[in-house]
Amino acid sequence: MPFYAKPGTFATPDTADVGRIFLEARQRIADRQVLLGCARPPGMHRRVTDAYAVMAGLDGIAFPADGALGVAHAIGRPVFQEHACCSMKTGRSIKLHPRAALSA
Repeated sequence: MPFYAKPGTFATPDTADVGRIFLEARQRIADRQVLLGCARPPGMHRRVTDAYAVMAGLDGIAFPADGALGVAHAIGRPVFQEHACCSMKTGRSIKLHPRAALSA
């Protein structure tokens, strides 16, 4: 997350680059779960990043941004809420972690 680092320490990657990385990861390790943790930039960057994660087929998103569940529903991806840290494997094969305030 950029705001945890001293200003200028890291450049925030472009969302299109992040989307390409998600696709590449999904293709290269198709037999493994790929999860997106909570440490991501806020605002529109997070919304776009999360939409790319859904469309690329990532297996889980911790605290998805507004609109991520809508993208999942629009493309027919199953969604369920798991009450666990994103670093914990819970045994299900597909995870999209909605915010606690959103109903799943």
